[in-house]
Amino acid sequence: MVAFAHFLRGSLREVQVHSKTTNRIGEEISHAMTSTNNPANAAHRSMADQMGHLGRDEAIGGFGMMTISQTLSSLALAQVGCERIATTPLPIVYSLLVRRTTYLYCWLLPFALIESDNWFTPVFVAVVAYVFLGFRRLRTNWNNYFATRRMVCHWTPCAELSKSPQPRP
Repeated sequence: MVAFAHFLRGSLREVQVHSKTTNRIGEEISHAMTSTNNPANAAHRSMADQMGHLGRDEAIGGFGMMTISQTLSSLALAQVGCERIATTPLPIVYSLLVRRTTYLYCWLLPFALIESDNWFTPVFVAVVAYVFLGFRRLRTNWNNYFATRRMVCHWTPCAELSKSPQPRP
């Protein structure tokens, strides 16, 4: 399962994770999974095959198989959702509207408030501009959600799974 998380993280962030998976599942299996088009999917199929063998050998009971099957289904749904987020770009219209609206609003706001707020207008406009420009910055980070840059949310299920302790020798 940890290899699945590493492969998913690697495909979403477009980084090599072969060295991190080698010590978990072995050089041969890691190389075989890495050479496929979708290593995370290969790891998921491997987990499903292993559970199928355990079920046929009756090493796991019916309720155990049902629970493991639900867990594997949840992992597959999470993988599909993450891949959709990573491969679906935001339309350019959204970036243009956010940028133009932000600048226009921040430019016109002082003129609208000068009568009512007097000397407090620059402070209020600065706070509003800071918030709106923060929204604009946040929008630029949404384009590449799984990147390793700063300012991106690093808590993802695959990141948490890949932080599991090292196996004992």
